[in-house]
Amino acid sequence: MNVDNRDRLIDAYYRAVDQENYDAFEQLFSDDAHHVRPGQGLLIGGGAVREYYEQERSVAHTDHRIQQRYHGDTATLCTVEVRGKSSSGPFSRQVVGEFDFISDENLITRYCVYRGHSHAVSHE
Repeated sequence: MNVDNRDRLIDAYYRAVDQENYDAFEQLFSDDAHHVRPGQGLLIGGGAVREYYEQERSVAHTDHRIQQRYHGDTATLCTVEVRGKSSSGPFSRQVVGEFDFISDENLITRYCVYRGHSHAVSHE
């Protein structure tokens, strides 16, 4: 898959998360896509990803800002700054998102998120 199509899918994923438009996941992920969250259960398919975000997500009002993209032959890594609100208040953290794709279908086949430490954000 070319870089422009990868970037379009990655941007659409983070936009859906930030806008809490979880129905979009079923158009972004293949039916057998793996959403890997180290230390948590594996989610398979866009429907499972949507269900997690609708029922279990522990943060809200997020803003994902991609800092850098690294494109390999079949995968793209993104460093991302995430701001949002958790039960303990506003936070900011760095994450790395790893995306794999089905080139002929323009779908995400695997997404793995590696989370850094969260930092509390003042209310100023």
